Amino acid sequence: MIADSHSALPALKKRFGRLASLSNDVSSWSLKLRRRFELESWIDEWLISDDLGLRKPSPAIYLKAVERLGVAPREITFVDDRPRNLDSAQDLGTNTVLLDVGGDQPRSSHRRIRRLIDLL
Repeated sequence: MIADSHSALPALKKRFGRLASLSNDVSSWSLKLRRRFELESWIDEWLISDDLGLRKPSPAIYLKAVERLGVAPREITFVDDRPRNLDSAQDLGTNTVLLDVGGDQPRSSHRRIRRLIDLL
């Protein structure tokens, strides 16, 4: 889990209203983790690769996410810690943000933050 999640999520929820998680994970493990870390009250949509039959960075998973969220790509901001996972999302016209906690990611075209709260 990302270090500042519990302090950042309430503020992000208040600011943006709706939050979603797109994760490469096994459904049962994802459910276990989000309950263990008490994330369910802050995240409105859980888009798990195991459920979708697709994995990041496949462009199809981002198309599926846009469809499920029911908004235009430009209204979505994808945050990920891997630039290659953001490239396909960016190609669809979404906003992308690289979560670079250690400050050691290579240069990319994605906006870069060190903490989730920096999204504000």
